Amino acid sequence: MTEPVETRESLLPRLSIRRPITVLMIFCALLLVGAIAYVKLPITLFPSGFDPPFLWVWVSYRTSNPTEIEEQITRPLEQQFRTVRHLNEVHSFSRSNGAGFWLEFEKNTDMDVAYNQVFDRLERARAEMPSDQRYYYINRFSEDDDPVVYFGVNVAGHQDDLYYTMVEHIQRPLERIDGVAKVEIWGVYEKVIQVELDPARARAHGVDLYTLVQNLDKDNFSLSSGWIYDGGKKLYVRSAGRYQSIEEISNLPVKGPNVLLGHIADISYGVPEIRWHRRLNRKPAVSIGVFKESTANTVDLCNKIIGVIDNDIKNNPALANSDFEILFNQGQYILEAISNLKASGIWGAFFAFWVLLFFLRHWRMTMIVILAIPLSILAT
Repeated sequence: MTEPVETRESLLPRLSIRRPITVLMIFCALLLVGAIAYVKLPITLFPSGFDPPFLWVWVSYRTSNPTEIEEQITRPLEQQFRTVRHLNEVHSFSRSNGAGFWLEFEKNTDMDVAYNQVFDRLERARAEMPSDQRYYYINRFSEDDDPVVYFGVNVAGHQDDLYYTMVEHIQRPLERIDGVAKVEIWGVYEKVIQVELDPARARAHGVDLYTLVQNLDKDNFSLSSGWIYDGGKKLYVRSAGRYQSIEEISNLPVKGPNVLLGHIADISYGVPEIRWHRRLNRKPAVSIGVFKESTANTVDLCNKIIGVIDNDIKNNPALANSDFEILFNQGQYILEAISNLKASGIWGAFFAFWVLLFFLRHWRMTMIVILAIPLSILAT
């Protein structure tokens, strides 16, 4: 005599059989939510949470030479960095204006902790570095560090102030696009007032250059000076001591009323000395990078940027006959990756369909299995 086998019903099969309409509505609701999320989800080149295990450190120290920087900055910092946990490699170099360090960490390292440890080691090493060393920078890499659109411009003709042209006619229109965080320009310099002191003339007039530089720095200022009440009104006061012209700077007394700044220095308004150049198609060029906000949709933003360049910037009379060339478009890379993924999915589903049909010999069961995977991905 055999004993009856106790059967236990599972929740999901029992619910699906007894409440098919309820299960169908829940399934449709999940598909609807998944479809909305698919449409609204920002499209980026890398998934959120991707944290490269690298840090870049730059310690600025001007008016020196590579040998002194290596002895006073690079070696003490290397010794401190080697005590950071999960650090694999340290690559460093010394230049006449500072020292740079490339720090590579182990995979899956918590970069928040690594950043804090590197900052702590920098503060410890400052006791061994020169007393007049002031600035250092720690760069933590992320997807937002790279421009989503990078293009070059060959400007035709002579431009009296090329920097102003780039800012007013290219940078400003691009910054007005919703989703653009910043626009950076490389290869062009802003005009500045240059005061080139002549040590021989300064000694001949008995002028102390260090004191002169300090006085010039203090003279050119603009700051808030509080407020006053006048006639029942609160008026804000601002003190301005800025120079208005080159002649005013040249006629500035530096030692008594007879020795002027123009007697010991050459004063000019123009572009600083250019020590490197950018070229595109063998012609002088300007490079421009457009960076996005962290929540912006990369594909949509890139399309807007390209549209503004084609429809507005290229048709600007100030940039007539200038050549534009898109060097990098992150949105195009994303669309190509999605297109390849769709093509692979379609081919995979095609071959899977015929393989399942060959073994199952039933159209209905084959379609259920084929549609289960994409619908499950959409619902989740």
